[in-house]
Amino acid sequence: MESVNAGGIRVPVLFTADSESQIQIPFEITGASLTLALTSPAGSRVMSPLPLNPTAPGIQVDLDGAPVLLDADRGVRLDGSTPARSRMRVQILATGLGRVRPDWPAGVPGPLENLPEVVASVKAYLDREPVEVLRAVLAPSLTGAYLVEIEIPTLINAGAAELYIEAGGQSSNTVRVYIAAF
Repeated sequence: MESVNAGGIRVPVLFTADSESQIQIPFEITGASLTLALTSPAGSRVMSPLPLNPTAPGIQVDLDGAPVLLDADRGVRLDGSTPARSRMRVQILATGLGRVRPDWPAGVPGPLENLPEVVASVKAYLDREPVEVLRAVLAPSLTGAYLVEIEIPTLINAGAAELYIEAGGQSSNTVRVYIAAF
């Protein structure tokens, strides 16, 4: 894909391949639906209107479907062999959390410091119980990604737990996080 246009506004193309493309819808585009005009070497095409929400949260997963969760202190990826622990700060790599303050241009990687904060109310749940969200910001040096930092509660069952986030009243996908015993 060479270019994408939405309502007269150029949309950043983040990645393109023969079978897929990734774009980032700028915050300036508002309304209930969105019509995209796509231009590629094969020609131009206008897509049917797509619903448009201010937020559409998602927890990033890798090619194996494992969530991208990090120990906030050490930067180590969390999984079954490196589980989270009680009182640990965990960073969740997410998308679709919406506008940030101060404004940040679409298609530009997040800054390395003074990270813009998510405007929408962000909540997190572990086994459907609320957990404290310490911060929700643009992810440094990544485009279209956010970091949501939570703290694992003191009293928590060891083993696999379900984790999801909400932004602006919209829920994300649910992922599995492993938690070690005290």
